[in-house]
Amino acid sequence: MSRLFQLNYIDPFAPDQEKRRQPSEGHFPENTRLPHNYAGYTVDQVLQIDLRNDKDPLIITGYTSLLRVIKLIAGLTEEQSLRLLIGNEPFPLATAGMTLEPMSLPDEIHAYWTTQRLSLLQYPDVFAALHKLHMRQVDAACLQIPGRMMHAKVFVTENAVTLGSSNYSEAGLRRNIEANIRFKPEDEEARYKEIKDYAEALFSLAGDYRQELRQLLEALLRPSDWQDSLARACAELLEGHWAKQYLSYTGIHHKQTSLWPTQTQGIAQALWIIENLGSVLVADATGSGKTRMGAALQRAVHDKLWRTGNTRGGGIALITPPGVSENWQRELLLYGLSHRPISQAALSFVNRGDLTDLTAMTIQQAQILSVDEAHNYLNVTSKRSQALLRNLADHVLLFTATPINKSASDLLCLVNILGADNFDPQIIQGFNHWLRMDAKRMRQAREEHLQALKQAIARFTVRRTKREFNHLIDQQPDAYRNKRGEPCRYPQHNALSYQTGETEAAINLAIQIRQLAEQLTGVAFISKAIEEEAFRSPEGEPLSPQKVLNQRIHMAKRSAIYHVMSHLRSSRVSAWAHIAGSESVKEHFGFTAKEAGSHKGMILNLKQRDEPPKVSLPESTDTVDIPAWLLDATAFYQARDQEIETYRSILQLLEQMDDSRELAKLKLLNTLLSDEDQLGILAFDRHPLTLHWLHKLAAQHGLLQGIEQLVATGDSSKAERKHVNQRLDNRQHLNNKLLVFCSDAMSEGYNLQNASVVVHLDMPSVVRLVEQRIGRVDRMDSIYAAIRVYWPADHDAFALHADDLLIERFESNAMLLGSNFDLPENMTNTRVDYHEILQQAQREEVAWDGIEDAFTPIRALIGEDALLQPEYYRAIASTEETGTRISAVESDTSWGFFCISGTEFGAPRWILFTEDSVEPLVDLAAIASVLNTKLTRQSVSADLNNEAGYAQIKNYLARLKQIERSLLPRRKQVALQEMNHILLSWVKSAAPQEASFLEKLINLLNPQTQTQRAVNWSLLADYWLELIRPVWYEHLNTLGRRKAILLSDLRNELIKNPLPFEQVHQRFCDIPTTNPIDERIAACIIGCKY
Repeated sequence: MSRLFQLNYIDPFAPDQEKRRQPSEGHFPENTRLPHNYAGYTVDQVLQIDLRNDKDPLIITGYTSLLRVIKLIAGLTEEQSLRLLIGNEPFPLATAGMTLEPMSLPDEIHAYWTTQRLSLLQYPDVFAALHKLHMRQVDAACLQIPGRMMHAKVFVTENAVTLGSSNYSEAGLRRNIEANIRFKPEDEEARYKEIKDYAEALFSLAGDYRQELRQLLEALLRPSDWQDSLARACAELLEGHWAKQYLSYTGIHHKQTSLWPTQTQGIAQALWIIENLGSVLVADATGSGKTRMGAALQRAVHDKLWRTGNTRGGGIALITPPGVSENWQRELLLYGLSHRPISQAALSFVNRGDLTDLTAMTIQQAQILSVDEAHNYLNVTSKRSQALLRNLADHVLLFTATPINKSASDLLCLVNILGADNFDPQIIQGFNHWLRMDAKRMRQAREEHLQALKQAIARFTVRRTKREFNHLIDQQPDAYRNKRGEPCRYPQHNALSYQTGETEAAINLAIQIRQLAEQLTGVAFISKAIEEEAFRSPEGEPLSPQKVLNQRIHMAKRSAIYHVMSHLRSSRVSAWAHIAGSESVKEHFGFTAKEAGSHKGMILNLKQRDEPPKVSLPESTDTVDIPAWLLDATAFYQARDQEIETYRSILQLLEQMDDSRELAKLKLLNTLLSDEDQLGILAFDRHPLTLHWLHKLAAQHGLLQGIEQLVATGDSSKAERKHVNQRLDNRQHLNNKLLVFCSDAMSEGYNLQNASVVVHLDMPSVVRLVEQRIGRVDRMDSIYAAIRVYWPADHDAFALHADDLLIERFESNAMLLGSNFDLPENMTNTRVDYHEILQQAQREEVAWDGIEDAFTPIRALIGEDALLQPEYYRAIASTEETGTRISAVESDTSWGFFCISGTEFGAPRWILFTEDSVEPLVDLAAIASVLNTKLTRQSVSADLNNEAGYAQIKNYLARLKQIERSLLPRRKQVALQEMNHILLSWVKSAAPQEASFLEKLINLLNPQTQTQRAVNWSLLADYWLELIRPVWYEHLNTLGRRKAILLSDLRNELIKNPLPFEQVHQRFCDIPTTNPIDERIAACIIGCKY
């Protein structure tokens, strides 16, 4: 049985339940003479008699009476008409300030009701009222006199006139203590006539309000085709009109904070994900204005917390790569945010045990945690990733324009950063179960579990491709301008190859070098003892010792080969440094100490190794074949010395090799720069030493004369890198020829769109690196219509091979040599062409191996061959609406689709009920899939103006109220569940008065409890999270765990040590409320079974 719960205010007056109390003085007159609401009597009872059969009543009432007025209009018979004079309400003006442009009364009425909204259950009355208005049975007017309010309440019929304090509203007619007087013509003709004449006079002074009334009703509840309703539902999510209030920041630099429509749309979509899931991964394509959008998003989330009264200490923390901190700081200040970005380098020095560590304190106390270049934090064992996992933020905002590697460890780390409590427990449990399987079963189950996790992460993701951005720009080209007012668009991408010019001698030497490299054992790549823990899975399950050893040995050998050939592919100087070290490079090639870098070299590395690594096998292990050099000192010395001799043989070959490859690359650059007067070129190579060598060779051979040349690497000073950025960002035009030799330290975080050519001096094999390099020039605010990207057409002897590709990708995944993973038994030497890398980049640009955008299923509903034509959708989406579109279609099954509109306190939601499932669908992809099967362009509209249709909607709305809490972000659902568990424990030992208050809270959390106002469950969960935050914070500082802490981990501590009652009482004395969910529906489509 349901219970009625009081939310700390007096129960609205219920005259039919009230016991009459006799006053000590005076008395209550007859209700028909002085209509009032007391002790079983109501004003409504009297007026119903007067209005029921009157053919042309006149009602003068305030505009808050619209609900009852609609019902009255809907009930008019064909023979009846109604004159309606709408008056003011005092409360808007009571708190209004002075204005030079006062709002008209019709506009004030419209603003009030489009904010207040109507329940969807009122659609029969609204539709009927619209029909009566169309049939001209209603004459509506409103009286506007400057500086005056019309506050009269008069009801005129042939039978009687009533005037007094009662509005024609539920409160005025039934609940409030009112005073009215009623005159009948047969009893008091003069008074009746005076009041009637006065009412008629007021009505004659008023202006016509019929059209505005009809427009208001249509704005509140509009009968529509199903395409209109679906378009409105899609626009609620994709266009983000609901989020406009959070995007209206106007500081002193507001002219510099203009946003492109794509940025505004992206922020709204990110806010939707934050509201529904708690955290967001913004992963738009490189060059789409991420920094500006990120600053505006942080401001929007900050303002939303303030508007909902949910702020606390801690504010915002932003972590960025050091090279872009200044850009972020500038954008934050434009949006009135003064927090200074934390360099990601600082996270590597965080001392979690030191309570005074300022970086750790900032991260742990932040209410909003923002992380730029999030792909840098996916190694769960790294210190900087561990620092991120120990945050208490309400919202985590991750930004990256780089494809995230999809290894199991990467995805798991991403789950922890986004907040494990925000994910479906079944997905996390299934993934953890997968990690505990043996290797064979793990491979069989891998795709299933990884795919489920990818789909879960996709729900947190905002990702739009360059193609999608250009499509959006084409719709509003004038809305996209760069800082100089020039049109913006992603340039056309032209991929070209160039010959690397190897001589026959160089080719023969490269073949010999690879043959020697194949003889390497990889001694230097197993530098530490292989301990017992290496033979166990992360969950402690035993692994095959022989297989683990084989993996380690095989990986060490392939890595040794890869590094030799990778450096050689860059230049012979780089290969020399890899083997002989920096000191030898300075001696043989004339480099300065800064140019040579700090390479120790493989030969010196091996010479310093004076003992075998050792292997500690688990007890009761069967016979394992272990190479002797891993255990025996003599065998180790022999293997080490043989490795050194092989490296020395490679050095001898390198000494004979010419610079034909390097000179061919310089000649390409020289030709490109000779052909144009103004041109910026970025020449990338992963090895800085090669860049310095090219710079030297150009001078020695008279190439690149008169060309401004800069070298920017990780060893360059901050001022040097900043100078490159200033020369090539688009704040000013490039007025000369400029060539920048760049290492991959410049491939991330720098905007160099004044350049239009990228030359890969080496072959980048990892899509992440391809995106980053090209992304320096391939940007929306590029000043060029097209860019060129040159790829090396290496000879087979130097070219990237499949085995190199695999090793390089493992390294890019931040997987250490100590990790347990499988390499193919028979790796091939198949050449990898740059077309393959480009094709993979294009595939990943669309979807990161299954990690798509959260709104991809919604966008798929719009298209030439989709349910909604693009032009049709844009016509609906371009207009901001605040009411409800309602439609119905004939169907073979009963179903109901609802879009809950976004408000100040919540983002839009989609829900779908079907007759074959008890649980509703709330996942966007699942709902879109069902809609694609239930709707076609040939779907026939159905009539809802019948008892069956009304009953169907009423049933769905009742179910909506029951599931409202399940629409919260999962973390907030868990918070309310934990709150209930803990309160049930606390109440057992509480004092009587305290127990009474706690029991009220427990009753409130009971799903069967009915309240007279709709509880704002989202804010209530926030209140609880804020209350327990100190316990959470203490838990973080005392536990040395890798995994993120779940809310359930705090339960025992909170039960054992209850919080002070005063804190609980203060936090929950006032319960947050909101509009009922049936008043927040933006659109619905009902499938009517026929």
